Amino acid sequence: MKKRLFLIVSLTIICLHSFSQETNVKMILSDSNSSCSEIQYACMQLIPLYYQDGIIDTASILLDFWEKHCGLDETIYRTKALWAIDAGTFTDTLVTNSMIGYLDLYQWLSQDTSGRCLKEYNYYTPEFELLKWYKTFTDSIASRALSYSDLSAEERFFATFYLHPADSLYEGLLKEPLSFTKLGKTYQQNVGGELSEWLQNWGETLGAWIPYDKLNTIGPHPSVGVFIAVRNKKMIYSGAASLRFFRSWNDFQVMYKDSLYTTHNFMGLNFMLETGRQLIDWRRHELDLLGGIDLELMDVLNLKNDPATADDNESKYLASPAIHFGLGYRYYTKSDHFFGISSRYHLMNFNNKQGSNLRGNALTINLEYGFGENRWLHEKNTYLNQRLPLK
Repeated sequence: MKKRLFLIVSLTIICLHSFSQETNVKMILSDSNSSCSEIQYACMQLIPLYYQDGIIDTASILLDFWEKHCGLDETIYRTKALWAIDAGTFTDTLVTNSMIGYLDLYQWLSQDTSGRCLKEYNYYTPEFELLKWYKTFTDSIASRALSYSDLSAEERFFATFYLHPADSLYEGLLKEPLSFTKLGKTYQQNVGGELSEWLQNWGETLGAWIPYDKLNTIGPHPSVGVFIAVRNKKMIYSGAASLRFFRSWNDFQVMYKDSLYTTHNFMGLNFMLETGRQLIDWRRHELDLLGGIDLELMDVLNLKNDPATADDNESKYLASPAIHFGLGYRYYTKSDHFFGISSRYHLMNFNNKQGSNLRGNALTINLEYGFGENRWLHEKNTYLNQRLPLK
């Protein structure tokens, strides 16, 4: 109720043209005990109206009041930067370490259609449409600013970014003329600290094991696994283990202790050592060439000598060394997690003496989910990695 009364009074004042500007502002700001949520809600509606009507001083007083009571945040920073460009008063005092965080958060807001970014806007009301409506106001200032012929390189970067935020604009900060400005130098500072030459990553896999030739008697099987890897420049060194399960699609024969058994039992286990090389490393995307060695194990027979106890059960395993080669793709998210897909062709040779012929190779296709640093994201100093404070 307090917020509603505050807004009603504020919006009513807009219509009172007989009052002086100073009187209007004093009446709007008279409730100094209002919460930041109430202040933000009112200011985001009033500031665009005053600014677009040319009552710049009133809009500035409102913005200063908002910042004084609630602190600098992305929306206030964006407004101050664009106003300065619009008025021709922009200086590099607006370029701070927090700037990159604000730019990243604004980029998320621009791409967000569900309102998830609201969790990063402290004290903001849950009205996502108001945040988007205010963005149209700042968009109009950025669009007008880009028509000015005397913009500095820094001013043009901000106006362009706030109108069309894109990752590609960050690359311009590494090139002349921006690379030698305070803006370019601030961007290049590695606020998150230097990454080690050796980057670790680990995760889980879910996929399918698809045998060929005589080995296809067993049929394809689902596979789950884990992996851990280290990276140095473009080289990748990893180890992995995976489990394949469910019974064989067809019966087959195995020899055990001079007896021939017909079985459909199957449980597969794979241990893998692998070396890879990055073929493509572009922003969040990575394509790797993979190759390595494996140890393939299959549990193909379980004999229960005594149904009452499992102590004297007997099993037969088949083993095969293998080599493999393949490709892997990964996409890194803003939280340094990644999703990937990989495919490998395994050359193996199961020797099932005096049993069914199980010679053949296999293809594995795996979906990956894991954790690991992406150098491009790290060097981008993204706020969404929590390397920069909101305030």
